[in-house]
Amino acid sequence: MESLSHEDMKDTADEDESKVVDGKEEVESDSEPNEGIQENDVFVDPSSLSAFAGDSLPYSLTDLSWDRNHYKNSENKYCYCGKPRTKYNPMYKCKLCDQWFHLECLKQKPSHCPLAGDSGYDFHCCLCSGEGVETLTLQNKPWTDIVKVAIWNLVLNERKKGSSKRYFQYKDELCGFINKHWNVLCFGKTRTKTWENTIGSSLSTKPHLFESGAEQMGSAGYWGLRHEVDPYLMKDSASGSSTKSSKASGPKVVGKKKNPKKKRLASDAFGSEEKAMKVRKPKPIPAPSFYPKVVYDPRRFGYTEQILVKENSAPQAKIQDHFIAINESGYRTVRSSIGVTEGSWYFEVEILPHGGHTRLGWSTEKGDVQAPVGYDVYGYSYRDKAGDRFHVSRGTTYGKPYGPGAIIGFHINLPRAKDGDVPESKVVPGSSITFYLNGESQGVAFTDINDGTYYAAASLYMGGTVKFNFGPNFTYAPKEIQFNPLSAAQPPTEPLSDPNQPPESTPASPGSASPPAPSTENSTAEADTKT
Repeated sequence: MESLSHEDMKDTADEDESKVVDGKEEVESDSEPNEGIQENDVFVDPSSLSAFAGDSLPYSLTDLSWDRNHYKNSENKYCYCGKPRTKYNPMYKCKLCDQWFHLECLKQKPSHCPLAGDSGYDFHCCLCSGEGVETLTLQNKPWTDIVKVAIWNLVLNERKKGSSKRYFQYKDELCGFINKHWNVLCFGKTRTKTWENTIGSSLSTKPHLFESGAEQMGSAGYWGLRHEVDPYLMKDSASGSSTKSSKASGPKVVGKKKNPKKKRLASDAFGSEEKAMKVRKPKPIPAPSFYPKVVYDPRRFGYTEQILVKENSAPQAKIQDHFIAINESGYRTVRSSIGVTEGSWYFEVEILPHGGHTRLGWSTEKGDVQAPVGYDVYGYSYRDKAGDRFHVSRGTTYGKPYGPGAIIGFHINLPRAKDGDVPESKVVPGSSITFYLNGESQGVAFTDINDGTYYAAASLYMGGTVKFNFGPNFTYAPKEIQFNPLSAAQPPTEPLSDPNQPPESTPASPGSASPPAPSTENSTAEADTKT
């Protein structure tokens, strides 16, 4: 995944996170011990905070300078109130604007409030949710993350009392705390008869995260965090957590691949040489899918020309003169009027002067317009800041970064299925997406993309402004490929059975008969003509 920066949504797997290389766990060392709580930091008194009653922030998000983990900013401004962090109380990070918010300042308090250090939730602040109040959804977490958060909160409770205690008895203190806060910590899990054994196994098999306090406490069965740091800044590659390691410095630590057949002992966890139960790997949580309340179809609105349309875009974004899009808040997506399902297609986007950020690409009508293109399974994008490519919230290194003044080209190739072929999967074999920067191909970004009707799409953040050019005249038409300008795409010809309802099945291919023959003249005679 990408490095955590202010304008990004919290994509669930960025390039800074540790990876598995050649079958070995790789743990990155990004943060200093005690980064979460430092005595020289200035904190706000929670009693001075109150529920937010405004409609805008008293500061500019784009003016804040964040650390590489997007945990602290130099200005020490957070939340709606613009005040410092709280020292011990939980704060929640908005998935769209990436700012942290005090629990005390929320307009609508969650029924189950995640604890300090817990990142197992989807939170949207009231300015990004589109509903006027906050939204928070708990997620099912791996057991390792549950243990990290539980120990961290036990540590915070001791610090509030002025105690330096850092090791806690496995059964009475740690399991007792988890049991007390089960609904929040263990959301989605079943309280089996052996859950305490699973906690013990997590402690004894993650030495890079947990350490025994048997020597310090004079008795077996005591455990603490190896580094006393907010779990948000720690990373356990085996569990798939989105937090980071807190080793102070030095090279990456690569551990040996674990042998799943090897039996391990949990002597420190239980206080005896009992054999640890086999830990079942948590089932992966599928990426969230977001469906619009009404599936967009150009036939419902009578669109026959390729333009940007509000019916296929986020209502917060502004569309000017059919081809210019602006958005002043967190990431919102705009899309074009007519999509394509087969053929070779191309369009361009000019990045106009602005101080925000953009993610540009292709999206089906099912993509979430309240998030960036590439946030879910329905979109593929190219990001400005680092030149990354995004799909299902995962950013990977791709091309060059870009900014105002650049012309970005977008090519999608959706091969037509042969007569009689029956798709065996939900992807289009041989399909691909390529992005261009000022006429220079950045290489094939995606292959075998998901089946669907694809629209030109742009996600804009905090003032991001772009201008679409659907053709037929392009500034940098690719000369090495044959393509159709996206302006030539036609809406489906079949009438809707009920014009007031979306079609029951996937919309038919634009230009249902067949796409026009790929044009080569667009890539030569018009290559130097600016729209």
